[in-house]
Amino acid sequence: MQLVFKVKQPRAFVMAQLTDMQAFARIHPVITRIDPTGVDSYLVHETLKLGFIPISFQYPVKVQSTADSVSMQATVMKWTRIEMVFSLRQADGHTLVTEDVEFRSPLPVRFILERIFRKQHRQLFRNMEGG
Repeated sequence: MQLVFKVKQPRAFVMAQLTDMQAFARIHPVITRIDPTGVDSYLVHETLKLGFIPISFQYPVKVQSTADSVSMQATVMKWTRIEMVFSLRQADGHTLVTEDVEFRSPLPVRFILERIFRKQHRQLFRNMEGG
């Protein structure tokens, strides 16, 4: 799945928000906390609402960055591997973010996860613009 976002912030600001995990936690709509566990490794705490029922869980994440991209690899509930690569490009006073997301799971969860990610990440980048 590929998502594209236009963020009204400089590229350096967007990169900082994606690589500073405490800043990332503050702007992410469902992450409640991120704890460092090693070099570029973290334990992410999330609370999703399914209807009126909150479901809290945690999962490990590895974050790596280059000059133009940030990648995050996570294993959620031991069954689903998620890899996100955010590629950044400065353009006309804003940053164009192309996000490539890959889901690998033996469970038939791709459709549900795609819908959740589209909604959450749209809000994530809206929150980033307010930063």
